[in-house]
Amino acid sequence: MTAPFTLDFAPAAAPDDPLATPEQWEASMAEIADFTIAELTAAGLAAPDARRLGCRVAVRLCRELGGTRYYWPRGDALERAVRDLALWAAHDGTVDGPHGVRALARAHHVSDVHVWRIIARQRELHRQRVQLPLPGLEGGEE
Repeated sequence: MTAPFTLDFAPAAAPDDPLATPEQWEASMAEIADFTIAELTAAGLAAPDARRLGCRVAVRLCRELGGTRYYWPRGDALERAVRDLALWAAHDGTVDGPHGVRALARAHHVSDVHVWRIIARQRELHRQRVQLPLPGLEGGEE
């Protein structure tokens, strides 16, 4: 039997609480916790810490996204999203620098033009996350 976990932001679960261990959770919630715990353990986090953090992540995802339809990309779409984020994070603002457009295009096996498109798309996504819409333009540009 595994020891019950506690979440830092919640009181300790009673020993007979069905949420005391992920093994007793609803199947999809337990699966999210299991995947997260496995990734954290593979990344080098100690097993007890990975279990605690993995369960916190599962609870947070369920609180934030529970009851909604949410698209989880997979396959090529996921690989492209990961690549695009890595490219955006690595770009040093130059064309010919060590992390410039040309170097990134070679490293990611895409054209220079495609790198510029990715940077523009990631810049726009970032802007949408951090900047409030301008008054009168909430429904799009007029």
